[in-house]
Amino acid sequence: FDYHCGIIGTLGYGSVGQLKETSLTTPDPVFTQRVLAEMVLDKVEPVVMEVSSVGLHQSRVAAVHFDTAIFTNLSRDHLDYHDSMEEYGDNK
Repeated sequence: FDYHCGIIGTLGYGSVGQLKETSLTTPDPVFTQRVLAEMVLDKVEPVVMEVSSVGLHQSRVAAVHFDTAIFTNLSRDHLDYHDSMEEYGDNK
């Protein structure tokens, strides 16, 4: 395989081994689109993106097309944002 994989998430954004810092797990929509456009120009494909429940709730990735989604966990981490585990689960 000849892939040049990109990442956007908690650890940063960019190419594997060359991540740049980001302050949010799921960046705002404008930043996300800018980063994805840069990755297209740099022929980075595929892109793996970590999307938080907060990012989903705030529609930060509403304009992003995903081929695959993986549900990884449901814990009490974001109850400071979500009012209940049920609301948290609904957002995930």
